[in-house]
Amino acid sequence: ASKTYCKSEARNSEYEWIDFVSYGEMNNQSGSSSGYSDFTNKKATILAGTTNDLIIRGGFSGDHYTEYYNVWIDYNQNNEFEAEEKVASTSSSSNKNLVFNITTPRDVFLGETRMRISLKYYQPATACAFFNDGEVEDYTVNIIENSSRNTDEIVKDKIISNNITSHKKAELSIYPNPTYNASSISINFDNYLKNATYIISNPSGNVIKQNNLSKTINIEELSSGWYFLHVFTNKSQFTKSFFVPN
Repeated sequence: ASKTYCKSEARNSEYEWIDFVSYGEMNNQSGSSSGYSDFTNKKATILAGTTNDLIIRGGFSGDHYTEYYNVWIDYNQNNEFEAEEKVASTSSSSNKNLVFNITTPRDVFLGETRMRISLKYYQPATACAFFNDGEVEDYTVNIIENSSRNTDEIVKDKIISNNITSHKKAELSIYPNPTYNASSISINFDNYLKNATYIISNPSGNVIKQNNLSKTINIEELSSGWYFLHVFTNKSQFTKSFFVPN
């Protein structure tokens, strides 16, 4: 029989919980649960050997307490979360997006595996812990082969990454933000506009529009609210949030 994952949950998610998770093209806006939520029907598709932003936001019903965030991805697919499979950990009392750069190993097992996110009040939780206050959520990560990388691309990548190292990591910025009455947003993305594509999604993870990236994106059809701009290059994914006022 195949082994099942250990259980982990909080007894109480009334004061703090995991409010939003984004990884790859998967976005999930959720509220407070009964301490554990199984979101394994939500899949983040990730290319082996690439670095992607994992975004987690904590939610609070009242005061903002210090929460400990830990994330595991079962890369060797043995249904256990080993110490070396902890891919992110931090503490924060903010209810703003926390962004972690997760680099998926190049020689990892391909296919679907599990990601566990734990938010615990006061001190960090282990992967199989039962604790008082916070929340645990499980997701599926589908790791696919990075087959598009032929020799030319690898050489090109080396040149690009050398340039990045000698300067800085590509910065993505949106102007104006909030957008006020603008009918379009301007995108500044260093020199990466050429082969990049984008997706604009709402906090529930629905894709509102997608296309090749250009210097301006028309946003006339967006109603007021928060949106995420995800930009994909052949190496990485970048995410920025922006706000459309009434």
